[in-house]
Amino acid sequence: MDAPARDRAEHDNFRAALTWTLEHGRADISLALTAGLGRFWFYHTHFREATGWQERALAEATDEPSRHRVLTAASLAGILLHLGRYEHSAQRAEEALEMARALEDADLIARGLNGVASAENSQGLYAQASGHFEEAFEAAAANPVYQPVPLLNLALNAANMGEAERCRELLDRFAGYERLLQNAETGAWIAGVEGVLATYTGDADAMREAYTRSLQLSGRSGQQLVEGWAYSGLADVARLEGDLDAAEEWLSRADVVAEETGAATVETLVHWLRLKMATDAGDLDAIKEQGTALMTGRARLDIVQQARVAMSAGFVLADTDPERAATLLAAADARYQLSGAARAVAEERQFSELVFELPGRIGEEAFAESSRRGAGLSASELLDAIASLG
Repeated sequence: MDAPARDRAEHDNFRAALTWTLEHGRADISLALTAGLGRFWFYHTHFREATGWQERALAEATDEPSRHRVLTAASLAGILLHLGRYEHSAQRAEEALEMARALEDADLIARGLNGVASAENSQGLYAQASGHFEEAFEAAAANPVYQPVPLLNLALNAANMGEAERCRELLDRFAGYERLLQNAETGAWIAGVEGVLATYTGDADAMREAYTRSLQLSGRSGQQLVEGWAYSGLADVARLEGDLDAAEEWLSRADVVAEETGAATVETLVHWLRLKMATDAGDLDAIKEQGTALMTGRARLDIVQQARVAMSAGFVLADTDPERAATLLAAADARYQLSGAARAVAEERQFSELVFELPGRIGEEAFAESSRRGAGLSASELLDAIASLG
């Protein structure tokens, strides 16, 4: 029996066992099963099914803190995150951390902290999340199987924050986990982080190599989530090279992954890539469409996505409506500063040039007033500004 067939057979057995335990009032056993199956469900992208079993097991078991309850709640928090249920994810992560601290179990505390940090990331609070990922890494010191999880999240955050040297240093630490480096699952994630780092610098060749490797390894290990991320990354490579047909082909594959799995993180990447393409084309109608989708969809709480939408609109409006552009660029900058996220190198160059040029076009006082107004825009006010484009 090949690996996919074996996984399907095992999955049917898992379902049967969970059904029996819940129907016969053995919530303690069902909670033990959901605790153990969290990794299987996550890596095989069975997100919707996992949340059903996990929520039911948590509801029917006692509220008494236990290892199985913490593991189930922490796993559920991570899966809810990828389904775009960010507020519920944060609640489950906090619950897991509170129980872990009550049990005084460092390994479980690490998992709770990692969940809390991941929830912060979903809001674009990268700098804040990095502190909790650091704590999770330290707390997991006695568990070499789990410790690479917060380490990888730290590396990804460093890439998103434009800290290239730190990102590479963190990835180099994986040399100490030799067994994991031979694992296609881990390799797919590491290659994905390398792709994000290359995206920051705009190195299309490095992006292609990293995302292609991530795609190959995720295919071997059955990780649809990572496949979706890799498709989006390869779409960005095609965009940088001016091959928009290829970019759309890669994005259509990512769309399929998002639809099949419910992965909000993939859906958000697709909208972001289409926002980039609209910005390249100077298409305000498309920026409005993709920006509205990002700001009203499952990524609506993410201040980094809000910043990207505002920056794209500001770039395109700079020639025709410089005062409005100044307002939107200030709204973007305020959110980037709060997040700790970094603009890509090319975006930073364009942003800096416009901030230097716009006062000369509209006058220092008008620029200052537009910037003040933009920095104070709420999420709903920014959404209104984007909805009025075109």
